[in-house]
Amino acid sequence: MAFLEIVDVSVAYQNNVVVLKNLSLSVEKGSFLSLLGPSGCGKTTTLRTLAGFISPMNGKIIVNGKDYTRVPPHKRNMGIVFQSYALFPHLNVFENIAFGLKMRKLNKSEIDQRVKRAIDLVGLSGLEYRLPSQLSGGQQQRVGIARAIVIEPDVLLMDEPLSNLDANLRIEMRNEIRRIQQKLGITTIYVTHDQSEAVALSDQIAVMNNGKIVQLDTPKEVFSNPKTRFVANFMGFQEIAKGVVEKVEGDFATIKTVEKSLKARTTTSMKENEKVVLCARARRMMVDVHDGENKLSSLVASKIFQGESVSLILKMSDGNLVGVETELSQLENITEGDRVFLHIPAEHLLAIKEEEE
Repeated sequence: MAFLEIVDVSVAYQNNVVVLKNLSLSVEKGSFLSLLGPSGCGKTTTLRTLAGFISPMNGKIIVNGKDYTRVPPHKRNMGIVFQSYALFPHLNVFENIAFGLKMRKLNKSEIDQRVKRAIDLVGLSGLEYRLPSQLSGGQQQRVGIARAIVIEPDVLLMDEPLSNLDANLRIEMRNEIRRIQQKLGITTIYVTHDQSEAVALSDQIAVMNNGKIVQLDTPKEVFSNPKTRFVANFMGFQEIAKGVVEKVEGDFATIKTVEKSLKARTTTSMKENEKVVLCARARRMMVDVHDGENKLSSLVASKIFQGESVSLILKMSDGNLVGVETELSQLENITEGDRVFLHIPAEHLLAIKEEEE
């Protein structure tokens, strides 16, 4: 049995708008799982339901074999790190971190030991008596993390904790969160809309859309082998063309497009005459002035100089626009309106079923 289980949980808000639809999820003890998806997909609702702030219409939440479904939030041994830090402005760093322990009525000696240990772990030594207003955003978030872990929770819940930080600090804090989680071995559920965050932090990623998990996989699989059109688009793949499966050979298929047949990799089982969308990452595409295998004709809609590289927007024969970045030297003489050929090797071109789940 998994350490944390969500079993057929459904949640509805006002006007009976269903946000989660029979959601099920299993998380192993000590693992880091990210709930990834766009705004409104249900990831924060899932986190709030786990925390006990929202009661599900049906289903169960099991933690370490115990049914938590109707347990009130203050009786769930869960640490929560909020997007907005949610620190008490009138309490200093030490007092903010100690708050949960005082509520549990621990003795002063144990509180002091635990808080000191947490402060050392998150790198806040020497700042114990500063107020939140005297801290940077990154330092405030470290206080939030320390406050969540000091209670030694069964599960750590994190709701977009890095979204208020600037880009460089986000990367630093992302590494710190992973270091702390691995050191303590806390089962962690992390909500984010940032693909790079989820890929860098997680043992597993649950990609969500419309209140459902559409792919649950390792970061490598979600990044490289999206199973649906939605996941491919969300993970940064561009749609190149539509087509029909002509034949399937192992993990590859021949796809007939309006212009020609192309060979592409498959991530799910496919059969002949099935409608598919061909997708690829911008970094895996090349542009050539000559036609050939796995190349599609296009017109240069725009060309933008970017120093050592050039960014092209290509208009495909079906009217679809595709963005490509390539070395300047290769296309120095290409101008807007010229005909070029988009080349994507078969191993980097994905065929994904056109229908959505």
